[in-house]
Amino acid sequence: MRKRLLYTALAAIATLAACKSTKYVNEGEYLLTDVDIDNLPRHISHEEAMRYVRQKPNVKILGFWRMNLNIYNLSGHDETKGINNWLRRIGEAPVVYDSTLCTRSAEQLTLFLRSKGYFDAQIRDTAVVRGRKKMKVVYRAEPGQLYRISRMAFTVDDDTMRPTVMADTARTLLHVGDPFDSERHDKERERITRRLQESGYYHFNKDFIYFAADSSYSGKSVNDSMVLIKDRLPERLGKGLVPHLKSKIESVVFILNGHHADTVRADTVSFDKYVLINNGCQTDFDKSLLSKSCFIEPGRLYNVLDVERTQARLNNLKLFRSVGISFEKTDTPVDTAGWNDFLKCTISIRTNTPQSYSVEIEGTNSSGNLGGAGNLRYQHMNLFRNAEVFDIKLRLASQNQFARDGKQRFFTLESGIEMSLTFPKFLSPFNTDDFDKRRNPNTSLSVAYDYQKRPDFTRTVVSSRLSYTWHGSRFVTFTLTPVDVNIVSIPVISDNFHNYISNTYLQYSYSDHFITSANYSFVFNQQKSNVSENSWFARMSIETAGNMMNLIASMLKDANAEGYRNVMGMRFSQYVKADIDLRYLAFINRANSVAYRLFGGVGLPYGNSKALPFEKSYFVGGANSIRAWPVRGLGPGASKGNSLRYHNQTSDVRLEANVEYRCKLFSVFEWAFFADAGNIWALPRTTDADEEKFHFDTFYRQIALGVGGGLRLNFDYFIFRIDAGLKVHDPSRDEGRRWVMKDEKVNWNSVNWNFAIGYPF
Repeated sequence: MRKRLLYTALAAIATLAACKSTKYVNEGEYLLTDVDIDNLPRHISHEEAMRYVRQKPNVKILGFWRMNLNIYNLSGHDETKGINNWLRRIGEAPVVYDSTLCTRSAEQLTLFLRSKGYFDAQIRDTAVVRGRKKMKVVYRAEPGQLYRISRMAFTVDDDTMRPTVMADTARTLLHVGDPFDSERHDKERERITRRLQESGYYHFNKDFIYFAADSSYSGKSVNDSMVLIKDRLPERLGKGLVPHLKSKIESVVFILNGHHADTVRADTVSFDKYVLINNGCQTDFDKSLLSKSCFIEPGRLYNVLDVERTQARLNNLKLFRSVGISFEKTDTPVDTAGWNDFLKCTISIRTNTPQSYSVEIEGTNSSGNLGGAGNLRYQHMNLFRNAEVFDIKLRLASQNQFARDGKQRFFTLESGIEMSLTFPKFLSPFNTDDFDKRRNPNTSLSVAYDYQKRPDFTRTVVSSRLSYTWHGSRFVTFTLTPVDVNIVSIPVISDNFHNYISNTYLQYSYSDHFITSANYSFVFNQQKSNVSENSWFARMSIETAGNMMNLIASMLKDANAEGYRNVMGMRFSQYVKADIDLRYLAFINRANSVAYRLFGGVGLPYGNSKALPFEKSYFVGGANSIRAWPVRGLGPGASKGNSLRYHNQTSDVRLEANVEYRCKLFSVFEWAFFADAGNIWALPRTTDADEEKFHFDTFYRQIALGVGGGLRLNFDYFIFRIDAGLKVHDPSRDEGRRWVMKDEKVNWNSVNWNFAIGYPF
C-alpha cells in the first residue's frame, strides 16, 4: 500500500509536469515564459522594479515549475463538463504575450527609474522568441547618472505653523548628498502632515505640501525645496488664502449601542467632561471606564495620536464589540484671534454580552502529538463593572503519542481546572492612571490544577500566577510575571524509568518540588495573518527561580539529610534561564515565501538544584522543531538516547535553526520544503556523561540536520499540516557514520511523520 501511494503521487507529479504548456495558446500568439530586467542600478532591487511590469509570466513553484498552469491545461475544451471548469478554476490560465502591455511596462519602468533620481533613464524592451509559441521579454535599463540633492530648503507660507514645521526639520528624511528619490519625498510629506495633525491641525492634509526641484545646475545635482502653502478653502473666513486653522475639541459624546438617529429617544447623562447617550439599554459598567480610556478631552487641541490611543484602549476592553470615532465641525464661530475652529467628537460603542457559557470540542497539538480535548467554559467580561474578565475552564484531553520504536502507541491523559481574572489596568498601590492610558496594560491573576498521566509517570501541578502585560509601541509587548508558583508532585513513576534516572542528574527533575519564579519577556511582532509582506518576530525572555525561597529556607534552617533546603517539607528549585526566538518571513510573490527561525536558550540550575525541573527543561524534535526526530527524541549532544520505551530527552541548552520554503498550490492546498538543524546539550556541571556536555570546540559536530516536505490545508481560521522529515546528520551515531543517507538506503520507514495544527513558526 505504501509503495502504491508513493507511485501514485509520483505519477500525478509526472503527469502535471508533462502537460503541454502552450495547449491553450492560439496560433500567432506566444506564451510569456520569462521577464527579466537587466542593468539595474546596484541599489535598486529586481523585486522592487518588477512591481512596475504590467505583464508577468505564470507563477512558478520551486523556481521552475508552472504547476498552476499545468493544472489549467489538464482541462478539456468541453466547458459543459464540471471537471474541466473545476480544473480551470483552481489552475491559472496561460499568460499570452501582449505587446501593448510590454510597451506600457517599459514606460512605467522609465518613470520609476526617474523617480529614483535617474532623470536621464531609458528602458529598451526586447521580445525574444524561445521555441514555438513561447516568448521571453527583456527590459534593459540605461539609467544614466544619478542626481543627488545639493541643497535642501524649507518654505512655509503659513506664519502660524512655521514654528511647528521648522522645529521638526532635524527629523527630515531628505538630506544633502542623498539620491533624489520621489518615494522618500512622499514619505516626508506624510511625516510633516502627521506632525501637524498631532499639533491640532485636523483639516490639514498632504496636498498642502509640494516640492520644487531644480536640476538645471551642473554636476547632476538638484536644488530641492519643500513648500507648504496656506489654506485653499477661502469660504471659511472670506476671500483669499488664509492661515490653516487649528481645531479644538468642543465636546465628546459617547453613543452606546445606537446611532445619531436614535438619540431622540435616548437617555443623556453627563459625567466628568463627557456625555453618554444611552439608547435604551442597561448600562452595566462604570462610566468612569470610558473617561479613563479616552484621551480625547474637551478644551484640548485635536491630536491624531489621541484618537489612535483611544481606539486601541477601547478595543482592548473585551466588553465592547466595536468602537467607531468620528469628528464634525460645530456651529461655534471661528476664534479668529487664535485661528481655531471647534469639533464635536462622537464615539459610537456597541457592547458584547457580558456573560457566556460554552462547550468546546477541539483537536489538540502539543509538539506535534495530536489528540482531542473537551472544555467546559464560563466567561464574565464585566465582573466588577470595570471590564474585568473572569474565566473558568474545566478541561479533559488525551493525546496519541509514539514509543521509541515508532510503531507502538501510547496515550497521555490530562485533566484540570483553571481560573483567571484579568483587569484592564495595572493593579498597584500607586496611581497608574496615566500609565494605564498610554500603555494599554492588563493585570492577570490565575490559579490552576493539572493532572497528567503517562505510562512512565503521573504528575500533578498546582499553579498560581500574577502577570502584567503592557504595550511599548505598535509592535512591542512586554510581560512581567513577578509571581509564578508551581507545586509539582509525581506520585507514580514506573520502575524502568525510576531505575534509568537513578543516580543521574535527571532524578532531580522528576522528584516532588515547587518553583517560585519571576520572568520578564519582550516581544516584537510585525506578523499579521493574511498579509503578504516581509515581517519580523522576536521574543526574548529571562526567568529566575528560588532566590526568595532560599532566603526563607536559610532563616528556617530547614534541610534534609542530603543537605538540600526545604520549605514546608518540599524541595524548591533554583535556576536562571534565558532564551531568544527570532523569525523572519520573506514574501517572494503571491505564491512563494520563505520563513526563517533561529532559537537559542540556556538554563542554569544552581544552589538548591542540580538540574532544571522537567517542565522548564529544553527539548527538540516534533512538528514545531526538528521534524526528522520525534518529540524529545534527540540529544543531549551525541548521546545515543536512553534505553526506555518512551522518548524523554531533555536538557539545559538548546540551539536550533530552521528554514522553510512555502508555496501555494490551489484552493486550500499548500506545499512546503524545509531544513531543520539543532540539538540540546547538558551543561558540564549537570552531567558526568561527556557526550552530553556542551563544549564550544565540539558542539558544531553534534548538530542534527533533517530535511523534508509537507502538505498544508489552509482554511484561514486554522491550518492543518502534515510534514515528513528525513534524518541527514544524526549525532547519536558513531563519528564517521553520522551522515545517514551516505550509509543507509532511504525507505518508507525512514520517514518521521508529523501531524499538527498551524505553521511550525
